[in-house]
Amino acid sequence: MESEFRSREDFEKLKAERRAVSEEVGILNSVLAEAQSALSDLRRIYDDGRLRISINGIVSRLAADKGAVVRAGEPLLEVYGSPHYVLAYLPTGGLYTVAAGDPVEISTGLRTVRGTIERVEPFAAALPREFQRSFTPVERQQVIRVEFAPDIDLPPLFTKVQLRSPSVPQQWIAGLWDKSRRLVSGG
Repeated sequence: MESEFRSREDFEKLKAERRAVSEEVGILNSVLAEAQSALSDLRRIYDDGRLRISINGIVSRLAADKGAVVRAGEPLLEVYGSPHYVLAYLPTGGLYTVAAGDPVEISTGLRTVRGTIERVEPFAAALPREFQRSFTPVERQQVIRVEFAPDIDLPPLFTKVQLRSPSVPQQWIAGLWDKSRRLVSGG
């Protein structure tokens, strides 16, 4: 009799546990459905982790590692797109002048290509660290932007180049002539 009583008691406990477990399974199923819905929303919002940008270009540097947490506004990567150009620094106070539209020769090593000054910026900027001289004050020079001529093989990005005018002697002489005429005429 005692054994049957214990068996019946165990049976009732198991039935009660079964009801409790089935209720918990129902609750867990609804929580799981919410979590799956939230996850699918995140995947949709973040396009399954794909990053799309509005320009064609070259990814030069990844600023964030895989799995890293970044804050809003922090860079993820650097992309360099078209058009390619040269950002040049021009010493101020020289005997020459430059203007938008002037032709230039862009040299890197033994290779020279043509370009045109697109803009002469109205400000002088600090030269990048690699162009600064040690133990001297920070040097500032006027910034110009030079576009490459069409249909040429471009040098690699971030290549150090030199610019020169194909007609420097003529411009230099003309500049001296203008300055000497102004001095003689008193203007």
